[in-house]
Amino acid sequence: SPTAGQLNVSATPTFKWRAGSPPLTYELQLSKSASYSPLLKDTTLSDTSVTFPSPLSNCITYFWRVRGQNAQGPGNFSSASFTVSFATPALPVIVQYPDGQTDVPANARLIWTGRDDCTVDYRVQVARDSAFVQLVLNTTVTDTSVVLNNLLGLTTYYWRILAQNPSFGSAFTPTRKFTTAVLPPTAPVPLSPPSGSTVQSLSPKLVWSTSINNPVTYRLQVDVSAGFSSPIVDDSTLTDTSRSIGPLLGCTRYFWRVSAKNA
Repeated sequence: SPTAGQLNVSATPTFKWRAGSPPLTYELQLSKSASYSPLLKDTTLSDTSVTFPSPLSNCITYFWRVRGQNAQGPGNFSSASFTVSFATPALPVIVQYPDGQTDVPANARLIWTGRDDCTVDYRVQVARDSAFVQLVLNTTVTDTSVVLNNLLGLTTYYWRILAQNPSFGSAFTPTRKFTTAVLPPTAPVPLSPPSGSTVQSLSPKLVWSTSINNPVTYRLQVDVSAGFSSPIVDDSTLTDTSRSIGPLLGCTRYFWRVSAKNA
């Protein structure tokens, strides 16, 4: 012992092995590398166990091997690896963004550093409120950055991270906040009348969805051509999500579309 693949091993383990046929001495090697280079320990012993006084590092995987030797020379090594017990990982250090950063893009990349040997992954939380009730992201990542998607324009977000392993977690970093830039509004969706439908009124009311990202005005176009080369309605002053048009000609196909603008 420690046995091959053993986890949560003490930082001051006792290395033990079975005795061979005497007279024998034993060579024990210890390393952080499976290639045993460089060596941390390379010692010759007459006993079948040893405890080194200096503690090993938490969360590190070590490799050890032992072989017997006599007057005819050394035998073959028997080897195993083990991992020293987990401890609390270091608190991450935020790199990007500075607290209060403005004009952050919709695909914001959050970056941090400070990984230590006890860090396996990170818990990342992003929310619309400082109490982290309105979470928009709550995930674990192994990298020291994460890219956010589908952020809203001109919106303040709060974020924090912690480092963790299977046994322990650091505290969360102090909360930081950033505000996104003015982003293009999403395209409105025509709602009524449905595409391809036949309406009875010659003065129908056109209705569309509200765009995301703070739309200020909408532009509505209506034409008898799908290319909108000569629209009979071209109104870019609309602040509501509906408009009545007409009177239109009966038995005529019309095409309509709407866009949004926020600046």
